[in-house]
Amino acid sequence: MNSDRKNISKRRGHILAGLLPVLVWLAALAAVCYLFVARHGRFSMVGIAGSQTCVFTAPDSGWVVSVPVHLYQTVRRGQPLAVLRMMPPAEVERSRVQLEAEKAAALTELEYRKLQAEQMIRQLAAGQSRERLEQLYREHQMALDAERTRLLILEIQTRLEPARIQLKDLENEQRVLEDLLAKKAIEPYELQKVRVQAEALAVQIAQDQQRLEQARQDYQMLQERLEAFRASAGSVSPEPMLSLEPLRRAIVQQEKRLEDLSALHFDVVLEAPFDGIVAAVGCTAGQTVSRDMPILTLVAPSVDFVTAWIPQEQSGSLALHQPVELIKTSSPRKVLRSEVAEIGPMVELMPERLWKNPSVPEWGRPVRIPVHPDMQLLPNELVGIRGI
Repeated sequence: MNSDRKNISKRRGHILAGLLPVLVWLAALAAVCYLFVARHGRFSMVGIAGSQTCVFTAPDSGWVVSVPVHLYQTVRRGQPLAVLRMMPPAEVERSRVQLEAEKAAALTELEYRKLQAEQMIRQLAAGQSRERLEQLYREHQMALDAERTRLLILEIQTRLEPARIQLKDLENEQRVLEDLLAKKAIEPYELQKVRVQAEALAVQIAQDQQRLEQARQDYQMLQERLEAFRASAGSVSPEPMLSLEPLRRAIVQQEKRLEDLSALHFDVVLEAPFDGIVAAVGCTAGQTVSRDMPILTLVAPSVDFVTAWIPQEQSGSLALHQPVELIKTSSPRKVLRSEVAEIGPMVELMPERLWKNPSVPEWGRPVRIPVHPDMQLLPNELVGIRGI
């Protein structure tokens, strides 16, 4: 009986002796895990992860023509984000009417010059030979034909510019109506009406464009014929010819006016200055906006820096390039080394989310700490900081 008890005691001793190393190893592993977690969890202050952000605002009063992006959409640099129109439709119409008046004045002046030329030719008939008179008359008629073709080019261009602006408005309106129709906010006939108007206007623009190209070819041909006639007939004295220089100057001014009108862009296109994500959209197509009104916000997808605010009593110990550690508290947890890259020149109000007591504002001196992309932080994420 006593021998059995001794055997059982020996077996228990062997088991305990075998378990002891395992228990020691488990305790060591637990201690390492605790220290690892404690190292990731302890930090002296908290900062906010930041990235490149761009808030687009309206440069002046107007309305939103279109917003071709949606919330949280990824965009590329140079991609259009919104189209604004600052000039009211009445101003566009006023410019078109003014151009029409100038063109009409140029046409009236041309007719007046033609009458003067015919009168002068009749007066010169008594003192010049018939052959010379016919030569002058033909040259003058060719010059008038060239100027008339030039004015025709101006007339077609004058119609094209407002038509293109109107077509662009109809296309934008069509896109807006398509979105509303998809949401069942309008009837289909409203979209069909705008679509028919846009198609008819596009056909008219195409026809005018063909006429414009033909007129340009005709003008070039008339100019070449005129130069060839002058070269074959010899030099002509300017005295018997009615000088068209004042008319030509008026036409040049008219062309300059048309070029200026064509160069006017009533639409303001907001483009992405960098690759990013649309973080906020404050306006929709058709909405009126006032000066400095936020349109949308673009945020870079990667975090470039962490901003922390050092309490006033500790700001004297700060130094540039001071080594620090950044602790990411979200999963996956990470600790990376960095340094203080920039220090603010004054004490400022901290963001409310960093106040220890929500009812007691806190102030601090800002510092910026660069972040490596391997940190995998999100914009506005809280980051622990150790070493300050």
